[in-house]
Amino acid sequence: SSHIVDGKTTEEIEKIATKRATIRVAQNIVHKLKEAYLSKSNRIKQKITNEMFIQMTQPIYDSLMNVDRLGIYINPNNEEVFALVRARGF
Repeated sequence: SSHIVDGKTTEEIEKIATKRATIRVAQNIVHKLKEAYLSKSNRIKQKITNEMFIQMTQPIYDSLMNVDRLGIYINPNNEEVFALVRARGF
């Protein structure tokens, strides 16, 4: 995940980038859940709307445990910050 430095301290930058990367992990989990739900082999009859999948992102983000920041990279050309994280469970 990424964002722009914009005069922030290194600590602020790393915290924001890590949070954004963790949110991206939650979004990827929701995407996988949605793919499984929409698969032809799924026999669940309950209708789940796209909005319901979007609403799942925050609770999954809140439940992510043991998130490790694996790296931070700042693009020197445009000060865009990228973070790579790994979540061990949720």
